[in-house]
Amino acid sequence: MPRTSLSPRFAGVVKTTVLAIIAAAVLAFPAVVWAQYAWWEPIWPDSLVEVSRLLALLGFVLLFLQFVLSSRIRLFESELGLDRLYVAHRAVGVAALSMLVLHGLLYTVFELSLGFLSLGLYKLLGIGGLVLVIVVAVVALAWRAFRWSYETWKRIHWASYLILPLVFVHSIFLGSTVNSSPALRIYFIGLLALYGLIVLVKLIRIAVVRSRPYVVSDVVRESHDVTSVHIDGPPLRYAPGQFMVINLSMAPGLSESHPFTISSGPDDPFLRVSAKAVGDFTGALPEVTAGSAVTVDAPYGVFSYTRVPGDSLVFIAGGIGITPFLSQLRHLRTSGDASKVRLIWGNKTAEDICFEEELNAAKSELADFSYVHVLSADENWDGERGFITRDLVERHVDDIEEAEFFVCGPPAMMNTVVPMLKSMGAPRRRIQFERFAL
Repeated sequence: MPRTSLSPRFAGVVKTTVLAIIAAAVLAFPAVVWAQYAWWEPIWPDSLVEVSRLLALLGFVLLFLQFVLSSRIRLFESELGLDRLYVAHRAVGVAALSMLVLHGLLYTVFELSLGFLSLGLYKLLGIGGLVLVIVVAVVALAWRAFRWSYETWKRIHWASYLILPLVFVHSIFLGSTVNSSPALRIYFIGLLALYGLIVLVKLIRIAVVRSRPYVVSDVVRESHDVTSVHIDGPPLRYAPGQFMVINLSMAPGLSESHPFTISSGPDDPFLRVSAKAVGDFTGALPEVTAGSAVTVDAPYGVFSYTRVPGDSLVFIAGGIGITPFLSQLRHLRTSGDASKVRLIWGNKTAEDICFEEELNAAKSELADFSYVHVLSADENWDGERGFITRDLVERHVDDIEEAEFFVCGPPAMMNTVVPMLKSMGAPRRRIQFERFAL
């Protein structure tokens, strides 16, 4: 059915604005307190200390915001999308790292300028927290360059939960601004309490998720490197295009959690994830057997045609980025939606094409659906070849300014296609995208 309500899109804008204002206020309070106690005379090396103190205060608050952004709390994730929160999480993490490292360097320079270098338990705790920040940040930013597995990155990332308590103890006992201001001291204690609540909620959610009995019902090889896992269990309400986080039973126990788009439709009697073999976990999916236990934490994401108005949809996929569109096409079929739908799907070779049966079923059952394959490295292909370009889109989309665009694929493709659509006249509000590599 055509969608005419603008409320989901408007709700997302409102929530983004409100959360941004709250985050700014949370960050501004310690800066205001610092300004009241700071020594304003530009005297060397005292000025280094004041700048160092401000950086420490802001760095602590940014660390707290880090955990809020990555907590997967529904209140924040709904309307915004977990992938966007993770992008913000990454940016805030870089800012926190920069401020805390600079804090340590400036204070060290200050002490050395006076001819000494102090140590002590609380300072060592602060140094330990800073070292953990650096290690976790480096691993998060460069684990692919190191060719480490996702599982290795995940295990190291668990160490980040020690950072805020260590930095808190360091700040409470050594922070002169925190000790000078009772209000700021209470504020820091409040942030630590909220952090503890977030961790508690996370642990409770893990316990609840692991108590739900989901099992693998079937494993299907869709192509030479794509495997679908069918999952049975309690009914799950989700919108087409959303994703879930799963732990799969693998020797000697459950795997680390992994996010996957739900490639089944909301009306299907099973859940399905479809993944390309790009790492240890996804490479092992063909070996998974029916009856294996699965934990399912869902749903997440806002990448769904049900959230936008209008009845002209354009899906642009790259590689395994097809998965959210499989879910949406299945729902379009079962709901009897009469929207005009076009799918442009880029792959390397014909060998990479799969789900043809589903695409053909959509073509026969939907009122107005067409799809085109674009292959970048197959000289024997008779259809569209190369990459998804402006000319190609113009050949297959005749209402660029009115259509709702959905884009999902590898980062290089996303970074090219989204700006390209804007340059073609597609309004930004009509371009939805999801980065499936969080």
